[in-house]
Amino acid sequence: MTDIAPELLEKVQERFEAETAGLREEIKSGVKSYEEAYDYAIKVGEALSRSFGVNITPEVLPDGMMYYNIADKVVRPMLMTEYNLTSEAAVSAQRSVNKAAGIGIRPLKAEFDAERAQGIIDRVSSQPFEEIKWILNEPVKTFSKNVVDQTIKKNVEFQGKSGLSPKIRRTALGDACEWCQAVAGTYSYPNVPEDV
Repeated sequence: MTDIAPELLEKVQERFEAETAGLREEIKSGVKSYEEAYDYAIKVGEALSRSFGVNITPEVLPDGMMYYNIADKVVRPMLMTEYNLTSEAAVSAQRSVNKAAGIGIRPLKAEFDAERAQGIIDRVSSQPFEEIKWILNEPVKTFSKNVVDQTIKKNVEFQGKSGLSPKIRRTALGDACEWCQAVAGTYSYPNVPEDV
């Protein structure tokens, strides 16, 4: 049986590169805030989700299944690409935040969430693709947004342990759910609830 993963990966990469070309230029020119970084994360996640959706269908997969070896060779490298682009935006945002606050500390980059990536790969390879293709949609978008969240967390913890007094401001916009509204507010490190 022919290994379809290399060709499938190439198609997903080409579509993703085309969809994020302008976005990459914007990120390279500098991200000024975490709101901007979060917007970029959403756009990156959406672009990757669309790239998967257009190129990965039950018809192109053997027996309509995304077997583990295919998922590992296609999904994992694309999640790493998504992570690299999103973390670049998040680090740029932290650099801007530090500069505005007069802090000369170099921003820290969140780690690649290998456990979350593995969960996506395990799940998408566990059932016929038609039944599980949704895993390459919202969870992929959430993966991207989580990079920004983890960058904030890592930098706040580092600054707090360095003797600074970082603050976290969480806002609920629009028709936010009750939970989001309940945790909106300003928190001083280390008095930040775990789920904020």
